[in-house]
Amino acid sequence: TIILLAAYVASFAAMLNSGNDQTPTSIQTFEDLVKQRAIEFGTVESSSTYNFFKISKNPTYQQIYEYMERRKDYVMVKTVNEGLQRVKDSNYAYIGESVMLDLIAARDCNLIRASEVIGPRGYGIAAKMGSPWIKKLSIVILQLGESGHLDFLHDKWWGGSCTKESTPGYSALQPQALGGVFLLLAIGLTLGIIVALLELAFKARRSAEELKKPCCTAFGEEVGRRFKSQEEEHPENPEKIQP
Repeated sequence: TIILLAAYVASFAAMLNSGNDQTPTSIQTFEDLVKQRAIEFGTVESSSTYNFFKISKNPTYQQIYEYMERRKDYVMVKTVNEGLQRVKDSNYAYIGESVMLDLIAARDCNLIRASEVIGPRGYGIAAKMGSPWIKKLSIVILQLGESGHLDFLHDKWWGGSCTKESTPGYSALQPQALGGVFLLLAIGLTLGIIVALLELAFKARRSAEELKKPCCTAFGEEVGRRFKSQEEEHPENPEKIQP
């Protein structure tokens, strides 16, 4: 039973993992990126993203910088479009700003962004010191946020159909995918029944030799004794109605 249960759990977990075909790889964090060697990665040369990894003290980010610096002739790109095209044409991961990559992934269904975001940045509108536009712009932005118009614009440009279709998740299991599990279960049940019958036959034969009875009679009594013992272990307790 323990072996059968372990095999069932292993098969079920394997089917769940194999059913998740939404993402091309299992790379979701920068640690996953630096631990593998199948996919090259890089960013725009001398960009703010490149400088972020260059000055970072995080060990993982330092590894990313060292890798890009060591292979800059092969993994660095001149423009964002060049990096995105390389992602489509080869085993390459482009590192860039999450806001821009979210917008690109929402428009191009062949691209997907990993879930981890580092160094989040805010965007704002700059104005001259003491400008009367600062208060007016602040009021308008607050009104747009409270009215839900900013959320509408975000969903319009960043919430495209590709984002919904490419969201990582487990797909529904199909009945045919469980065929192997049920086959294994059927084999286990069949073996259990065979072993139980052999045990009953052995005890019936020994009982028949001791009591000088036919084997079939002894086998039937042995089966009846087993069912009787089950009833004794789980007796029925009907409720008694007292006057």
